[in-house]
Amino acid sequence: MFKNGCLYNLYACNIYGSDSPITIELMGEKGRCGLIQDMGYYELDGTYAEIRNTYETTTVGPDYWGSSHHIQIHDFYRSIRENTPVLVDGMEGRKTLEIIKGIYLSSMKQERITLPFEDIRYINLNTKRE
Repeated sequence: MFKNGCLYNLYACNIYGSDSPITIELMGEKGRCGLIQDMGYYELDGTYAEIRNTYETTTVGPDYWGSSHHIQIHDFYRSIRENTPVLVDGMEGRKTLEIIKGIYLSSMKQERITLPFEDIRYINLNTKRE
């Protein structure tokens, strides 16, 4: 629990021993939102809605890979054919990477960090790489 009374619970795992669906859920005072595999959902003030894909999914790889890579590859080819920018470029992808790396850094240092942060390479949890 945070000092202001906010409750939190973080469980993260990036190693699956089976073909389990990706699940992320965020809960707040007025509702919740999340992702189960390729289906997004939200519940706000008693209203629940699901956002499902309307595209064909790929059967390449385990189900927990999801379809996002499939969509990005199609978008990449579309951008080449039509000579237009991709929907998610490297700068947008870097934002997500920084959040994930920030979670790891905060866990290692056992303290709150702010984004952006200085990207320091660590040999292990206790030693900085020179």
